[in-house]
Amino acid sequence: SMGLSLYGLEGALVDENFFLKRYQQFEDFIDTKLPQHRPEINHVKHQLYQSHFIPEEFAERRSKVFDAIGPDGIGVLQGAPRPESFDPFRQTNEFFYLCGVEVAHAYLQLDSRERKTTLYLPGHDEGHERSEGPVLHSDDPETVLKLTGVDAVKKPEDLEGDLKGVSKLFVTQCPSEG
Repeated sequence: SMGLSLYGLEGALVDENFFLKRYQQFEDFIDTKLPQHRPEINHVKHQLYQSHFIPEEFAERRSKVFDAIGPDGIGVLQGAPRPESFDPFRQTNEFFYLCGVEVAHAYLQLDSRERKTTLYLPGHDEGHERSEGPVLHSDDPETVLKLTGVDAVKKPEDLEGDLKGVSKLFVTQCPSEG
């Protein structure tokens, strides 16, 4: 094990304000564009995936991150955990800004070496679905790829192996808003 921590990776360069700056740009952006209509997912419940932005919008945002972290950087964002009480789930602002996914315990990897985005989602949980409604999961990658526009979908336990050998890693240092 390489001792992975989402607050830092031994020997890796970390820019603790990088994603906070991107979120502030998002707030400015939101005031200038109207939400996009997505007829292809109108039948999908809001719990599954948002309908305010098209996948290309998220891809454009991620492209700016790729440019900012350089040609050999990897960015990793951790989504919000599942609430321990009866509070409704709310994704972190930074995570939602880059992919629009509202799933607990999700991770997003932005690999600027290939300009590819990988979304790490937990597997299907029938018990959770019965009580909370459907959510995106790694056991249905075709739906996730179609709705989100990311390049790959994996399980969270694959993230550590995917980061082996990485020398330039960008992660959030401060607690996420959300």
